[in-house]
Amino acid sequence: MAQKDVENARASTTGPLPGSGYVASSSEEARAAAAREPNRRTVGELFSSATAQFSTLVRDEIQYTQASLKHKVLNLGMGGVLLAVAGVLALFMFGFLLHAAAAFFTMVFGGRWWAGYLTVAGMLLLIIAVLALLGLRKLKKSGKYPTNLVGGLSKDVDAVKKGLSK
Repeated sequence: MAQKDVENARASTTGPLPGSGYVASSSEEARAAAAREPNRRTVGELFSSATAQFSTLVRDEIQYTQASLKHKVLNLGMGGVLLAVAGVLALFMFGFLLHAAAAFFTMVFGGRWWAGYLTVAGMLLLIIAVLALLGLRKLKKSGKYPTNLVGGLSKDVDAVKKGLSK
């Protein structure tokens, strides 16, 4: 038992005990402690490792976000192009439908082609007038909503300042 007390006293004067959880105070003691326990790493090594892992994590997240955005933009672009083509074809189709309606009204009016086309034009004029009136009503209604963005933001800042001052 006396032998252990001597070893403990000697270890306390030369450096930390293995497995004690304490780090040596000088670099010579740190090297000696690292040689005794190869699995233990110094604070500098741990900090360096954590910094490298964090940098790698951030870099990988940025690359993942870039790849995701690239695919999203490609899909949005392709979707927009397909919708534009569909819109152009729909306009051509609308023209054919109007011509067919005019041909139908031409038959109804006994072969008078001008009457068939005039009827279709009148129907289109009626649809245009209804849509224009609905659009004007919506535009007038939109003027009732406040659009003072700066005032709203200043109220938000004041509320945050008031909350922080408590």
